[in-house]
Amino acid sequence: MHRPRAVRHAVARCAASVSNKQQRSKVKMTSPHVSPAPQPPRAERLEPEREPEATEGSPVFVEHLLRSRQDELRPGQLSESEVLTWSDAVGTLSDGSIAGAGFSCLVRPEPGDRVLVWRGVDECWVLAIVHRPSEKPAVISMSRAATLEASRLALAAESVHIAAGDMLTSARNIQAVADVHTETSRLRLTQVGTDVRRAGNADDTVDGTLLQRIGTWVSTTARDARLTARSFLFN
Repeated sequence: MHRPRAVRHAVARCAASVSNKQQRSKVKMTSPHVSPAPQPPRAERLEPEREPEATEGSPVFVEHLLRSRQDELRPGQLSESEVLTWSDAVGTLSDGSIAGAGFSCLVRPEPGDRVLVWRGVDECWVLAIVHRPSEKPAVISMSRAATLEASRLALAAESVHIAAGDMLTSARNIQAVADVHTETSRLRLTQVGTDVRRAGNADDTVDGTLLQRIGTWVSTTARDARLTARSFLFN
């Protein structure tokens, strides 16, 4: 059967296309297997190691106790301790350390006090008293001369006791108000420019001798003047 040329060309192209597809399928079937590109391994999630429990008496408990003790006694550290003995400005603490009173620790420590301690390389100082369980009175102790300066100072107490070897009072004006004023001294020396005294009643008792040296003596009595003596001597 005779076919037109265009038909023959179309049939030939279809046959060639089918042949090419078959060859490509054979190549795929006969080609070696290609493995995929290797992937980087994933990082495994590591769980933190749990420290063994520090039960009392265990090696971990003893190690932790020693480590904490070393941290407490490390030089240049603050810690709390208890006073066992104290004399003047030096005392013994509960851990056996010899400590002195810090310059700003004005209250003198007493045995049994809980104190704040600063530890140096070769020294130990009590900085402050945290707690005093006893009822012992507080004593302010200073190792050197001290000066108290204030624009106005008020002192309130039920009883004030001052004990000193020498006492000097210097003031522009002194005003004292008291219900009872008692003064006892072995020797009294008074030097006054002008002495003005006013009293409702006055009673002077001299057991020994009353000696008066007066440039001019003027005495004025409103009613009666009585002088009683066993003997009189006027010169």
